[in-house]
Parts: sequence; C-alpha cells; structure tokens
Amino acid sequence: MFFLLNDMKKRLIITLFIFQWFTGFTQNLDLAEFSLQDLIDQKVTLVSKKEEKFIRAAAAVFVLTNEDIRRSGATSIPELLRLVPGFQVARIDANKWAVSTRGFIGRFSNKLLVLIDGRSVYSPLFSGVFWSMQDVMLEDIERIEVIRGPGATLWGANAVNGIINIVTKHTKETQGGLISVGVGTEERIFGTARYGTEISKNVSIRGFSKYIKRDQSLLINGDPAADDWDILHNGLRADWEKSPNHLMSLESDFYCGNLNHTLETVTLDPPHMNSRKYNGDMRGMHVQFHSQSIFNNASVLNLQTYYDYLNRDEGVVNGSMRTFNIDLDYLFDWGRRHQVICGAAFRLIRHEYAYNNIMYIDSNVRTQNLYSAFIQDDIQILKERLRLTLGSKFEHYYYTGFEIQPNARLLFTPNTVHTFWTAVSKAVRTPSLAEVEGRHLASMDGTMLFDLPMIFGYWGNPDLRSESLIAYEIGYRHCPSNQFLLDVAAFYNDYNHLVSGNMGFIEIDPSPYPQYYIFYATSENKIAGQIYGVETLLDYQVSKTWRIQCSYTFSKANMHYVSGGNGLYINQVDNIEGQIPRHQGFLRSSMNLLKNIELDACLRYMDELPELSISDYFDLDLRLGLQISRQYQLSIIGQNLLHEHRLEFVPELSYSKNAMIQRGIFVKFNWLFNQTNHK
Repeated sequence: MFFLLNDMKKRLIITLFIFQWFTGFTQNLDLAEFSLQDLIDQKVTLVSKKEEKFIRAAAAVFVLTNEDIRRSGATSIPELLRLVPGFQVARIDANKWAVSTRGFIGRFSNKLLVLIDGRSVYSPLFSGVFWSMQDVMLEDIERIEVIRGPGATLWGANAVNGIINIVTKHTKETQGGLISVGVGTEERIFGTARYGTEISKNVSIRGFSKYIKRDQSLLINGDPAADDWDILHNGLRADWEKSPNHLMSLESDFYCGNLNHTLETVTLDPPHMNSRKYNGDMRGMHVQFHSQSIFNNASVLNLQTYYDYLNRDEGVVNGSMRTFNIDLDYLFDWGRRHQVICGAAFRLIRHEYAYNNIMYIDSNVRTQNLYSAFIQDDIQILKERLRLTLGSKFEHYYYTGFEIQPNARLLFTPNTVHTFWTAVSKAVRTPSLAEVEGRHLASMDGTMLFDLPMIFGYWGNPDLRSESLIAYEIGYRHCPSNQFLLDVAAFYNDYNHLVSGNMGFIEIDPSPYPQYYIFYATSENKIAGQIYGVETLLDYQVSKTWRIQCSYTFSKANMHYVSGGNGLYINQVDNIEGQIPRHQGFLRSSMNLLKNIELDACLRYMDELPELSISDYFDLDLRLGLQISRQYQLSIIGQNLLHEHRLEFVPELSYSKNAMIQRGIFVKFNWLFNQTNHK
C-alpha cells in the first residue's frame, strides 16, 4: 500500500522513519516508559471478568495502555480506537463518529458494546453510542480493553462484533494537580483541571473539570457544515479501602454542551427537502457504585450499580433516557481444576421521546426492563498448558423475550513463547426502540401520485426478532522476548435475521401530513450471510528508545436476502458488503529522540468503501513532545496531515449532510503540581 502514495508523501514518510531509525540507534538513553513490556504484562478483565494476562487471553483482545494514550496525541476516544488492530473508525462530521469492527459500521454501529468502568453507554434508542457524550478525561484512563469478536456470555446482548471497556485509574494514582490547556485549528480550545487528595489513610478522592470546543467541518461543496460543538464535563470519584479484602468506589459526573449541524428536513412546499442549521444541545449525568469483597483469597464477590441520565436534542434524536442497573457476580474455585464465575443483573430503562417532523415514536414514553443471569466455568485440563472455558448468558429482553448466548473457548500454551486459542460463540443484537416503534420520514423528492405529493419513509415493526451471530475464531500469539510480539486472529462470522428495510405500501397517512401519500419500507429480519477475515499485529521494541507497531486486517462479506426479502433503505446487502474495507492497517512509531524529546508517528491506510463512493486513502498523524521539566510538558500534534480535507464516511440517516474532515494542528501544555507517588 505504500507504493500507492505520491512522491512527495513518500519522501516525507521515508525521511521521518530514516531519521527515527538513525537517532534510535545513536542515542544511548535510559529505557523509555513507553515499552512493549507494558502491553505483555497488562492484565485484562473483559474476557473472563477476572484479571488475566493479555498474552494468555483466549480471545482477540488488545489493550491501549495509559502511555499509549498519552503519546497518541488524541483528544477523544474514537481517535484512540484508530490504534486498535481491526477497528474501522471514521469521522462523519465534527461531532459524530462511526466506529466498528468486523463490519456493520455506521453512526449507530449496533453490534459494538461500549463500557466505561463496566457501565454500558450503548443506547437502546438507536442501538449505538453517542460518542460526543463519552468525553472521558484521557489522562485519567488506566487502559482501554478491546475484544474483537463476541463476548455476550459475560456481557450480554449487543456484545456481538466487539466490546470496549474504558477503565479509569484508582484515585491513589492521581494524587496532586493537573492543568492541561490547548489551542488549534480544529480543536479550537480545550482545557482540563483535575486535583486528587487523600482524606484519610484509606480514603482518596479526585475531581475534574474539562471543556472542549471544536471547529466546524466543510460540506462537499466547500461551504461550512455548521457542525461546531462544545462540551463542559465535571466529575468526582472516591475510593475507600475498608480493608485489604474489601474495596469500594463511588463516582459521579455531569456534562452539558451545544451540538450543531446542518439538517435535511422534509417540507410540504417545493423543493420538498430543506437544509437548515440546527442548534442542538446535550446534557447528562451518572452515579456509579462498585464494591469488591474477597473471601479466603479464593472467592470474589462484586456488586455494581449505577443510575444514568441523558438528554439529547439534535433535530431527529430529541428525547431523554434514564437507566438504572444493578449487577452481582461471584467468582470461586470448585475443586482443584474448576474456577467458576456466575452472576445476575437487572436493568430498567425509561425513554421519553419528543416528536419532530423527521422521526417520531409511536409511544412517546416507554419503559423497558432486562433480566439476565450467566455462568461460566474455567477448566484446567492440563495445568498451565490446556484450558477449556464453557459458559452461557440467559437474558429476557422487553421486545424479543428469552435469549441464550453460549460460548466455548480453548487455550493451549505449550510454553511461555507460544499461545494458541480457538472459540465458538453465539451472540444476539436486540432491536432498538426506533426499529420497533419508530417512524422515519426519509425524503420528499416531488413525486406526485393522483395529484398528491409522496413522502418516502421507514416504519418500525413490533414483530422484529433479534439479529443473531455464530462466530468461529482461532488465534495465535508469539512472544519470544519482551521485545517482540506477533498476534494473529482469524474469524468466520455467520449472521442470521439481520434487519433490512423491505417493500412497504402506499397509503394516505393523516399524521403528520394530511393529504399526502406515504410510501414506506418496514423493518424485517430478511438478510443473512457471512463475514470473514484475518487481523494481525506485529509489535517490536527496536531499542530502549524506539518501538514500532504494524497492523494489517483483511475482511470480506457475503450477504444475501432470505425468502421474502427485497431490501430497501437500510442494511441492504450492498450496504453491508460495500461498507467493509477489504484491506486496512497502520504503521506506528514511538521513540525518544533525547531524554526530554518524544516523536510519535502513525501512518494509516483505509481501503475504498464502494457503496459510499469513498476512495481508499493514507493519512498521517504526528506528535512532538517536550518534557520541559518534571512539572511542565509541551506537545505539538498534527492530525490528517496528508490531506487538506477528505470524506471519511456517509451517514446512514438521510437527514445528515455529508461533511469533509480537515487537516488539524494543535498545541497542548500540561502543568503537574503537588504530585504524590503511590505504589
């Protein structure tokens, strides 16, 4: 893919990496904090709900460490996910993202479950994540755990193609103060203030306030997209070690912001589609409590409960959602070879949706509940060599009733160098409120029938079933030393009952527009098919001061309609197949030029998306960091440097206008004070 670049871009990249190669072997400096060893030793909890080494996990798992995050130069969670092998990340406009893995990308990527400290931020209103509202303070993230592939046995419905868990730091690790400010061309102004302290020997707290304002992007014709936005986010966390075997944490936050964009709305008069700037807003809060009790150093009881509120007004998504959730799980040894984890959960969700002339819900107020239980047994067949994991999730969902989601995983570690694993799993994606009870007015293009105008739209279906997946996976890791890691995963995903828009009817609908024909599609479970591929990562610590990562992913889809489906508007066969890049990858370099100067570069490649008429592209992000002293740090970051502007994605909802992403440069300054080290 390198040879597809023009000469100027080739010279820039070759010069950069030759310079890094030369300086990496001529400088005799101390080992940098940023090292492959951090990843090899990293503990993960997503795979089995207990701590285990990343290198010995029986899944396609990857971890972004705190040092990865710091040196990325990213200002948001989606930007960080560009550094995860196999992840497809595209910016739709200044305040919207499309993030997915193993297919089905969209603004509402409905088969990717996202957690923050175990709290789900997946919205059942549209089946997806509002990324602009997940404004986590990046300096306080301990790690981001990512699983490519299903994890429904432990985490439930919608953990189909992948899971992300953002784990924040214990308050003891963030003692003292931090002030961070920045200015730039796209990230116009941003700043963070955080302070942590100990109230007593066993109780520590921290609080933060964060603000960011982002510039608008450009429409295809070069006009401003009017999609600038800003958000203010405040948070507080407390950790209490009642005893070495009883730990508790309490956290809460509140955010509010302005969310602007250009809407395409249906109108009664010609030209029937009207573009206008919409000044929206968003706000929300959550309170979360977690307790962990350890008994006899062998069994662990975890209790987590949270309340989450969000309200969003953006012209089509107008409404609020309140969620109450409680989870209880218990880990214990059963005999000498079995380690069992089991648990139960209850979730109550209340939607309040405001009617608008683009989308409305049949029931403006809707309360949903979810009951679930799971059990999983980790069986040591050969001690420290061969391990079998069996388990299943049992859920009752409001719309679709009872769901069973089992999995089986086998891990073989013949020695410390080689790890082999394979898995067979089932997962489901439950239908959203909009798919079941929503009505979306897509367009009105001037078509006349019997002298009456015609509106084109999409109607929900209360008889929808859950989408289902049977996934077959196999993987291999090779780690001969703390300087080299090869990670390969192959998958074959077999999908059934995928939601499609199918031929509806023409009728006169008295609401919302009397004396207009409505030609609509209805949602049906009429698509099935397979997606398969291979994901690779090569991670190499070249020297004490230089580390490189190289990732390549191949994927392909074969979809078809089942009996009775003809496919209109959403999730068509062509849409699914044409939105998966056949090839994608990145080359990342991180090094210390001197003891106080860091240089980070990431070259990314994304193959064409023919269904969206988006060509393949390379792009480059750079970061130059200067450690002025122990207290002061300065960074200069350039993003999307190979293009002045380009289109990354086309939103699936017709009301949003296509926007181009621009090159961005910003400067960031950090001041740390009253720092306390805790081990």
